[in-house]
Amino acid sequence: GFAGQVLRVRLRQGSNLVVKLWDTTTAAGDRELHFSEQFADRAGIPLPRFHGGRVDGGRGVLVTDAIDIARQGDVLVAEGTGSISSIAATLGVLHARFWEHDDLSRP
Repeated sequence: GFAGQVLRVRLRQGSNLVVKLWDTTTAAGDRELHFSEQFADRAGIPLPRFHGGRVDGGRGVLVTDAIDIARQGDVLVAEGTGSISSIAATLGVLHARFWEHDDLSRP
């Protein structure tokens, strides 16, 4: 899971953003920021648009579009087989795109 704060921000024109804040003593946010900066635009799957992010002074921030049609699942409640199949297929596309890709060996 995400070790920090996740905020939903509604802008005056009506669009929504997600702002994630974390303490950099955990690597979760740093990895998500690195993925968003380096790989998200060529992931081959639908992802929220990345607006920016930064790590500075022991804190990190990441800003993306909100996914207004998303539904928050519950890991303790089983999803239907259609949802699970769709998730597995999407993750398969993502993993296939970067499987043994040279960019993944860079720091």
